[in-house]
Amino acid sequence: MLCDQETMSRVPAMNHAVQPKPWLYCEAAEKLRELARQSHLPDIQGDLWDLAARFQRMAAYYEEQRRHATVQLERRIGVGPHRTP
Repeated sequence: MLCDQETMSRVPAMNHAVQPKPWLYCEAAEKLRELARQSHLPDIQGDLWDLAARFQRMAAYYEEQRRHATVQLERRIGVGPHRTP
């Protein structure tokens, strides 16, 4: 065993405070797009547009992860539209 119970009890569990927030990535993407529009340097504009697209994809990825976890939880506890009969 890699970690004993005592060690594991000292490791904080991931909670909602440390999970990625999709809306933060969307906001960052929007700010990057705004900076790209304000820039007059084509290389910088391109880099900012690319970075904004990456942040938007990360937002979509984390939102899908959140939805998947919610569906799994609803199934496990037997609530919501995703419950199994």
